[in-house]
Amino acid sequence: KRVEQDEILSTTELFEIKLFVNILKKLEDNLKKLKWNMPADIKPEVMECLEKLFDPQGTGTNTFYIYDDYSNELGVIRREIRALESKISKEKKDLRKRVEEDLNIRLRSNGEITVNKHDIDLIDQFKNYEFLTYSVETYMNITFRTANTLNLDEFNKKLQELKALEEDEEFKVRAILSREVKNHLKGIEKNIDAIGRLDLLVAKGYHAIGFKGVKPEIVDNDIIYILNGRNIQVEQGLKKDDRQFTPLTVKLEKGVACITGANMGGKTVSLKTIGFLLAMAQYGMFVPAEK
Repeated sequence: KRVEQDEILSTTELFEIKLFVNILKKLEDNLKKLKWNMPADIKPEVMECLEKLFDPQGTGTNTFYIYDDYSNELGVIRREIRALESKISKEKKDLRKRVEEDLNIRLRSNGEITVNKHDIDLIDQFKNYEFLTYSVETYMNITFRTANTLNLDEFNKKLQELKALEEDEEFKVRAILSREVKNHLKGIEKNIDAIGRLDLLVAKGYHAIGFKGVKPEIVDNDIIYILNGRNIQVEQGLKKDDRQFTPLTVKLEKGVACITGANMGGKTVSLKTIGFLLAMAQYGMFVPAEK
């Protein structure tokens, strides 16, 4: 719907479409094993164009990422970001080493150190040291952390600018991908419909096997013939009480039929079973009967 309205999809939505495209591929691989000339309306078709679009590197993974392959500019920006992050990491490491050597202390990996409030001399020393700054305190301790150098401030400012450029470029890429998806909407919708029909057919198959169903014969003359038909709902209810359902065999032709018998003898269940089995046949389902 959002693609139809020319809206730009989020990374999560693009990931979901990629996942769907990969499912189509897996479905095709499994359906080939059936060696069955499937009807077109239930046969999902792979979408190779979208496969290549969402996996330009051909990795075959289900994860989705705005790859550098989508944009030369994006690749350049990301290389600059990685280089700058490497500089920031080195600058912080060098700063931590300098502070530890100057003050003869050991900082945590995040550049912090915690001291007891009773250690006034050490607190004063830290407060007067140019490369340490106050971070946070509790009723017992004070935590200091390394202060940013001019280099770090400059690096971080540049990093934020690059991150903003990266976000803008990723937005452009998502716009291109969204427009490309729109070109394949009919194929996507056709596949969704085919998967729905196939899923229903598979469910009917499991149902037929589970309840020992038989394919009904459809005839032109006015006759209903059921051999050992079973009402699944009643049968399941009786099973809970370790009782068995008595199958129904009946032949009805055009005209009036009269069912007689004692109360609770099965007249209503017989009528319901006939209607139930006929409805199943009309819905294209296998029927719980021998014939």
